[in-house]
Amino acid sequence: MREYEVRYYVDDADMVKGEKSHSEEWESEVVEAGSSQEAIDLVMDFLIDQGIRNSDLSPERDGNRINFMDGEEIVQQYYNFTVVSPIKTARIKAGLSRAEMSRQFEIPIRTLENWEAGTRVPPVWAEKLIVEKLESMIDGC
Repeated sequence: MREYEVRYYVDDADMVKGEKSHSEEWESEVVEAGSSQEAIDLVMDFLIDQGIRNSDLSPERDGNRINFMDGEEIVQQYYNFTVVSPIKTARIKAGLSRAEMSRQFEIPIRTLENWEAGTRVPPVWAEKLIVEKLESMIDGC
């Protein structure tokens, strides 16, 4: 298990209808999970549970979206759930560019780009070792 930050957007009814622009500010939750997908699922379940407890709206999960419905109308929508890359977060905290990290860790830059964008996921053990090494660089060890 490790800590993941899951980011998402929230639109109100006017945004969903296209009457005003979509939300441009991320909301986020931090959870302990075994994988990125599990972290997203946990956050979605949490938001559905919170919504059920705090309103008369009924939630519908639609892929990577949660629609809170008032009858047939979407009143609020949560969407674009993404996990912040732990490697990217640690790399930035360590003050390394991707190119510097690529050289120091002997990881192809394209691989780092894919990991940080979430298009590929490193093995859990490799991610853990890389993050630990970057954190030790931050601490000066």
